[in-house]
Amino acid sequence: AHRDKERYLAHLAALAERYDEVIEHMKQVIQTGPQLSVEERNLLSVAYKNKVGMLRSAFRASQGVAKTASSDEAQYAEEYRKKAQEEGIRSCADLIALLEDLLLPNALDAEMKVFFLKSR
Repeated sequence: AHRDKERYLAHLAALAERYDEVIEHMKQVIQTGPQLSVEERNLLSVAYKNKVGMLRSAFRASQGVAKTASSDEAQYAEEYRKKAQEEGIRSCADLIALLEDLLLPNALDAEMKVFFLKSR
């Protein structure tokens, strides 16, 4: 019941494009058992892909602003760029840890293992 609730909440969060919440709910799903269904794997994958994609966009936008802004504004843009970069690195490290520590070692079949290896 807990797993079903967390999966459903992850699905709702994905519909609302709240990818941090999708990730947190999917971590709860993984804690109940690291064997993921196709739907669960896709929710996790899409959430990380979209979160990192948004951070890359923030990184590029702030990098562009830094090149054309006044010195103070360029400094603020650079700080924001670094923040987006650090958050992106943390998100990627978080996914890699999930993959290496829980998901890959518990992959039941070749399809699941290939999916996780491609995600890494």
